[in-house]
Amino acid sequence: MKFHPWPGNIRELNNVIILAAYSTEGDTISESDLDISESAPTPETSLLLKDPDKDRDRIIEAYRRGGSWTAVAKLLGISERALLEQRKRHGINKKGQVES
Repeated sequence: MKFHPWPGNIRELNNVIILAAYSTEGDTISESDLDISESAPTPETSLLLKDPDKDRDRIIEAYRRGGSWTAVAKLLGISERALLEQRKRHGINKKGQVES
């Protein structure tokens, strides 16, 4: 990683590392766990909230990966308060499920 030119800011790098830590199978983050080969994450792999039509699915996926709402907020790069507002808007309960 020392020799990889990082195109984003430190917050984006932090999010990539947190995501890798949650998605790795073992105790060590390997190159395959990091998505740093691209200059920017693709919309399909990014968990950042940018598309209102897909935000609900990203929140649920982040909860599946992170396991706690604090981790979800970090993965999405938003505050816990903003996450709570998003959850209310999309009808997502405390267990990460959409309420009918």
